[in-house]
Amino acid sequence: MFCCTQKIIPIIPLSILLSACSVSDFEPGNLSLDCSSEYTRCSPGLGPRKVDGLVVQLVDSQSGVTAIDEIPVVIPDIEPLLFGFDQWQLLRQEDLSKAIDFLLLNRHSGVTLHGYADQFGSQDYNRKLSKLRSQSVESLLLEAGVLRNQIHIVGHGETSPKVPEISAMGELTKTEIIAYYAPNRRVELEFDLSSFIVQSN
Repeated sequence: MFCCTQKIIPIIPLSILLSACSVSDFEPGNLSLDCSSEYTRCSPGLGPRKVDGLVVQLVDSQSGVTAIDEIPVVIPDIEPLLFGFDQWQLLRQEDLSKAIDFLLLNRHSGVTLHGYADQFGSQDYNRKLSKLRSQSVESLLLEAGVLRNQIHIVGHGETSPKVPEISAMGELTKTEIIAYYAPNRRVELEFDLSSFIVQSN
């Protein structure tokens, strides 16, 4: 039996990156997020990896006995946060409630905010616009008490669209085209648990 003295113990080295997007949203030929980890759920052809718990090392501070236990960690499943045409302010903090709860509860977890833009405008403008969208989400997380070092922001511009470019552009009005590209004006959340640690009881 372990003593009741609390002690911070690092997790057995793991690197777990899980994204809030779903592979079911992608069709063959569509582009995905610019993700490098095999654990990222946005990569085409890779199904979501279900993580029921993290294996952690618990050490009795008196006897020095080591035991392996599983600590359940629930990764929030968050839909992409959408933005209006040429807009970068996310006004509804409630859209982030699951992410905020998770990051506040797990102070050693992190999140990368991947910002994107649609195909309107120049590449340079869209890169800046997508970063502003990530910064808008970052501001709401900070206001809710999430630590700055838990957040990383990236602006991808018009890369990795959720819907492809329209071939018959002349057949639609500008309003219809803007509505069609709405899924591309988004911020995706990718959670990082690689530095997760727990307290032993």
